[in-house]
Amino acid sequence: MKKKLIKATCLFISVLMISLSFVPVVFASNSAIDDARHSVVRVWVPGAGTGTGFIVAQAGTSTVLVTNFHVIAGADKVYILPSDVHGAWIEAQITYLQTGLDLAILTTTTGLSGRPVLPFADISNLRAADTVYALGFPGTADDYIDFGEYMPSSANDVTVTRGIVSSVHAVFYNTDAIQHDCYISHGNSGGPLLNEAGAVIGINTWGNPEPGAARSVNYAIHNTYIINAFNEFGIEYKTQGGFAGMDFAQLFSSYWWVLLIIAGAVVGLVLRQKRVAPAATAAATPVAPPRPVQPPMAQGMGYPAASNASSHLICSRGHFAGQTFPINGVLYIGRDPQRCQVVFPSDTRGISSMHCELRQQGSSIVIVDKGSTYGTFVAGGRKLNANESVQLRPGDSFYLADPMNEFKVL
Repeated sequence: MKKKLIKATCLFISVLMISLSFVPVVFASNSAIDDARHSVVRVWVPGAGTGTGFIVAQAGTSTVLVTNFHVIAGADKVYILPSDVHGAWIEAQITYLQTGLDLAILTTTTGLSGRPVLPFADISNLRAADTVYALGFPGTADDYIDFGEYMPSSANDVTVTRGIVSSVHAVFYNTDAIQHDCYISHGNSGGPLLNEAGAVIGINTWGNPEPGAARSVNYAIHNTYIINAFNEFGIEYKTQGGFAGMDFAQLFSSYWWVLLIIAGAVVGLVLRQKRVAPAATAAATPVAPPRPVQPPMAQGMGYPAASNASSHLICSRGHFAGQTFPINGVLYIGRDPQRCQVVFPSDTRGISSMHCELRQQGSSIVIVDKGSTYGTFVAGGRKLNANESVQLRPGDSFYLADPMNEFKVL
């Protein structure tokens, strides 16, 4: 017994020492921050200037990005530069703005589909003195390269600065913000502020502009503003979670627990060395195969997620004849591409910018006219009043402005 105990102790120490040899590898660098550079892009408004944006959602070939409103304010065209100003330009559409909030959401349909998506962190766990990172394209760096005329904009050109949180709940122009001391300058606007797991906690919006002043007072607006906008428009996004979502303190704590459990298990196996005769082995009990898991329903860009199977809409006559559209919670029809999921051409007669809304309620659909000029018509040709809602069931039809714009609920 004594020999077994000595053997187990030696084995315990060996396992512990081998495991400890990996600790410097875990903490030597932060690959999550380096990887996050591939999600950061340069936003360029010709004749106005540049800023930073970052990728937060993907659906097919569509890519959703976030930046500051002041980066693209008054722009006729907004471009993403994947390499530099002399390379390809990717035009981005402005899909979300809110008065009084320095936030803009952009969408592109080409050129960025292979880039990774940054997840959002739960900032309720954020504390003062936590380490944070600011990623972007600071103008002070551009000034040293052809005075900004070249503007290198690849992932490898993204600048990373590190600092700490000075205040989690600062107020910046009536907006909840994180105060931090990461060095940022003009050009960083719209870039992400990340925690050590590479998850977004805010959008870098403002730095100390005084010449010669110490730039240690900087602000990033809370990520909750982005999340609220995404929830409103039904855009899917990733959140930080699991082992990869732990900060270093949590990781270190969890790592030691894992070591102790492994070492304890090894000691237990050594001390227990008991042989089981084949004849004494219990007959294997058949185990029923696991039930197949139903794969989640794919969600399209711009459609809110729904827990139940969605109803569908088919266009029986008109511009979209033969096309079907899922009603995953809510669906807007009109000519405004920023607010509607079924978008008629801008020159379509009789269709308002926001014509009508369809909302799923259990097994039925409720249609609401949104104050359209030429009306929404249901069974029997009855025209709905503005904001009047009517319940539709599978098989029911309705049309917008003209019987030629007819849809049916499936």
